[in-house]
Amino acid sequence: MSNKWNEVFGMFIEMLFRFFSLLTGFGLAVSGSVSSISYLNLLSTGHNYIDYLYFLVRRPEFYLLPIGLVMMVASIYFSGPFSTKNKNDYKQL
Repeated sequence: MSNKWNEVFGMFIEMLFRFFSLLTGFGLAVSGSVSSISYLNLLSTGHNYIDYLYFLVRRPEFYLLPIGLVMMVASIYFSGPFSTKNKNDYKQL
C-alpha cells in the first residue's frame, strides 16, 4: 500500500514541476515577445528590417522568447518516469 502512495506522490510532484515549467516558459516567452515588439519602434525612426533584426539578435531579451517556447513545449510533450506506467494501476487506490 505504501509503495502505491509513493508512486502517486511522485506523479503529483512531477505534475507540479511540469506546471511550474509551463508557467515559467510562458512568462519568458511573453517577456521576449513584448521586448521584440517594442523594438519595432526602430522602424519608425528610419531603420530598415535588416538593421532591426541585427539589433534584435544582439539584445539579450530576444533570447527569452525561444527559451520560453522550448520550456513550454518540453513541459507539455515530454513526460517523466511516472507518466509511462500503466494508468490502470492507480484505479484501486
